Amino acid sequence: MALVATLVGSVGLSALAAVAAAALLVLFARPDRTQNRLLALVLLLEAFASGAGAGLMWLTDDPRSSYAWQAVTIVAAMSIPFAYLAFLGTLPGPYARPFRGRGRHVALALALVAPLPWFLWPRAFAGHVEPWTLAPWIVELRPAFTLVLLLTVAAALYGLLVAFGAWRVASSPSEKAQAKAFLLAFGVRDVGFCLALGAVGVGLVTTDSTLFAVGPSIVQLLYAPLLVYGILRTQLFDIDLRLKWTIRRATLLGAFAVVFVGVAEVAQNVASDAYGYLAGGVATALMLLALRPIERMSARIADSAMPHVQETPTYVAYRKMEVYRAALEGAMQDGAVTEREREVLRRLRASLGLSDADVAALERDVAAAPR
Repeated sequence: MALVATLVGSVGLSALAAVAAAALLVLFARPDRTQNRLLALVLLLEAFASGAGAGLMWLTDDPRSSYAWQAVTIVAAMSIPFAYLAFLGTLPGPYARPFRGRGRHVALALALVAPLPWFLWPRAFAGHVEPWTLAPWIVELRPAFTLVLLLTVAAALYGLLVAFGAWRVASSPSEKAQAKAFLLAFGVRDVGFCLALGAVGVGLVTTDSTLFAVGPSIVQLLYAPLLVYGILRTQLFDIDLRLKWTIRRATLLGAFAVVFVGVAEVAQNVASDAYGYLAGGVATALMLLALRPIERMSARIADSAMPHVQETPTYVAYRKMEVYRAALEGAMQDGAVTEREREVLRRLRASLGLSDADVAALERDVAAAPR
């Protein structure tokens, strides 16, 4: 078996890398939270689906390997809707109520048994391996797989409704911030999946179309960073500071890269290659002399992008309190805080360095808030 470079396969592998990284970030940020664990499970299943069926399947010159990678995709795709429903049950709001408690366990159980039809009747879901114009091979998807696509679309539409309900009932600043981030990320994910997969499910496009080939992977590349930021913003007090620092450094490095490449390209068109790179180096050296104004420019860009994020003791203290508030609200979502959740809150409080008075006042405020 050898690998063959194709555009559709490269997009699928890019989605695999992005979604798998998002899953690990979400999991390791707060492995004690059910919400994080379930979201990581959904992301990992989607990463398998992208990496196998939208990536490796279209990068191999061996038809048997192509069929095997498609099989991995189908198995993951059958579990994703039910795992997603279990995750939705961790969100606040009235629409997620059917999948809280026992409903969540039922959804997880269905996620485990959903792939069984593939193992019993594989040819009912995936047929022959055929040559394709965009890649060496493509696997024929049978009508039974259409049911999986329609189930995915139904779960996506329900996820959009749950995210909207969570946004409507959000009361505290931390709940509102996370609900807005979730609504944006789920809007991209669920609307994108409905367009890309729903078009196939209702017969508007075929399973060998470019839309079906790269559509879900592009959706994942867009929504995974939004979702990670939305959930980590209430769990890492300095994520906004890190993001703002990254914007400043990226602007600074981008300015140097543009000057070097631009000057070198112009000089190459006029002189030789050697003089072109020399001119680029001289231009970059001159920029170093103007480093201070360039840093001020990058700082202004970062301030414009995130005007309310300031690296001051007041802002850091505020963000620490917001992170603890979000954890406390999550623990009290079901109406009672278990001993395990109390221990998690105690460790979080110690790591954030919060005082007894601040924590007591915050707990009274959260307990008094209507739910």
